[in-house]
Amino acid sequence: MKVRTKNTALCIWSDQLATHHPLIDSQHRELLVRINAFVSYCNQPHEFSFEEELEALNLVLYLLDYVIDHFSAEEKLMLECDYPAFLAHRHAHSEYIANLYHFREKFRVIGLDKEMEDYLNDKVVDWLVHHIMEEDVKIATHIENQPPIEYPEDLT
Repeated sequence: MKVRTKNTALCIWSDQLATHHPLIDSQHRELLVRINAFVSYCNQPHEFSFEEELEALNLVLYLLDYVIDHFSAEEKLMLECDYPAFLAHRHAHSEYIANLYHFREKFRVIGLDKEMEDYLNDKVVDWLVHHIMEEDVKIATHIENQPPIEYPEDLT
């Protein structure tokens, strides 16, 4: 099966994606590296031999593995700071992971046709960019606005 070469846009880090939380921003940068690795691979023309198909699927797993790690870390931060929109945010994370699994399975069966390119753009790349700019920045702001933790004095 032949892949189309639409040239899905790469995700470039910019200040618009910065949450100004060191851990979140560091992990977002790594997510972009992993998304871009897959997008770059897909932007090349392929016949999708068995080896090429395995390489593409490995890149999806490489992304998925880090997405799960990042979302877990982000959710831990939300719980630690009692983030009020935790459940909605966690639900969005679950939907994204489901979208990645769906993409992986459909890609495995049909390759990268027009429908899958659109899915890659909309549900994988664009979704993540918008999620960072609209939702993750709220987490970082909430964390920043938390009062400092006061520890009781040692009474011994």
